[in-house]
Amino acid sequence: MKSLKNVIAMIALVAIAMTAQAQKPVQEISQAFDEFYSKLYKAGYATSSSQDNYKEGYKKELYFALPMDKDKIVKEYDNQLFDYGRLAYSSLVKKAGTKNTSTLDIVYGEGNKQSHNFGSYSNRNYNVQLVRDRKDSTMRYAYALVWYKENDSIIGSMYKFYGKDPKKKTSRDVLRKGGWTIDKDGIVGPGVVIDDDGIQLAEGVKLEDVMKELKGLESLGVTSDDINNIDINDDDEEDKLSPDSNDSTKIKTSEDIIQRFNNLQVVYSKLNNKYKDYKKFSGADRLKMLNTRRLMIATNNQIRMLVNSGRYGNMLSSDDKGFIADQLKEMSNESKDKWLKKSLNDLSTSLLK
Repeated sequence: MKSLKNVIAMIALVAIAMTAQAQKPVQEISQAFDEFYSKLYKAGYATSSSQDNYKEGYKKELYFALPMDKDKIVKEYDNQLFDYGRLAYSSLVKKAGTKNTSTLDIVYGEGNKQSHNFGSYSNRNYNVQLVRDRKDSTMRYAYALVWYKENDSIIGSMYKFYGKDPKKKTSRDVLRKGGWTIDKDGIVGPGVVIDDDGIQLAEGVKLEDVMKELKGLESLGVTSDDINNIDINDDDEEDKLSPDSNDSTKIKTSEDIIQRFNNLQVVYSKLNNKYKDYKKFSGADRLKMLNTRRLMIATNNQIRMLVNSGRYGNMLSSDDKGFIADQLKEMSNESKDKWLKKSLNDLSTSLLK
C-alpha cells in the first residue's frame, strides 16, 4: 500500500477525474435493467422470471424469447450494459462464435455459497458487469445478459445479483461503522474505501472531507527527521545506523551511541505524551493514535538495534549500559502502551546482565 502522503495525492487527482465524470452522467444501470425487464414483460416476450431474496441480498432473473426482427431492444440494453462497464471493477463480454474460453462465476446467496457460471457456451453472447454499491463499499451488483439466435427467434436471459463483494475482506465490515485502518490492501474508513480499484465513497460522503481527515493524520508532530535521520519506514532498506554508511552521523564511538539514544528517547517521549489507547477512539482520531503507536514501536526497534546488537553493543562500557538501562526503565514506567512498556523493561533488564 502507498504511503499516506501518496494516497492523499492520488485522491486529489481522482477528485479531478470524478468531477469531469460527473459532467457526463451515465444512465443508472439499475434503471436500464428495470426498463428492459418491463419491456419484455409488457410485450409478452418473457417466458419465466424469479427473484430469490436472502439475508444479505437477492438474485433476480428473467428468461425471454422474441422474434428476430425485435432484436433492437436486446441490442439497446446490451449497449447500455457495455457502456456502464467502464465503471465496473470486473466484467465479461463475449460474442457468440468467438474462441474465447473465458468464464465468470457470480457467487450469491447466504454466505456467497451459491454460484452462477457465465461464458461456458460458445454459441451465446455474454455481457456481465460487476459494480460496487456506492452506498456500501462491501456490497456489489452484478448485471448479466445472455442471448443467442435460434431459428427465427432470439432466446436469452437477464440477471441482477446483489450481495457481499467476495473481494472485500470480512474484517473490513466493522470498519465501516466508524473506525479507520491502513493496511497493505488499502485504506478503509467511515464511508470510504481506497484500494487498487480506486476510491469508493458512500452516498453523502464528500471527497474533500475525506482528504481533510487524511491530511490531519500527517500532523502528528513527529516525523522521521525528528528521529535524527533514522529510517522508520516499513521498507526493507538498509538501516542508516550501519557503520558502513556514508551518512555523516554514522556511529564511531560509545559517545555517538549515547547521543543517538538520547535523540531517540526525546522522540519517544514526545510520541508517548501524545498517545492514548487507540481502542477508545474511532474515525480519524483512532487512526492517528494507531499511527502514533506505529512510530513508537519503530523508535523502540531502533533503540534495540542501537544498544543491544553485536554491531554496537560491544562499544558500550558497563557504566554506559547502566546509564541506558536506567533511562529505559523510566521510559517503561511512563509508557502508556502495555506492549511497549514490557519491551522497554525487558531491554533494560538485558543490558544489566
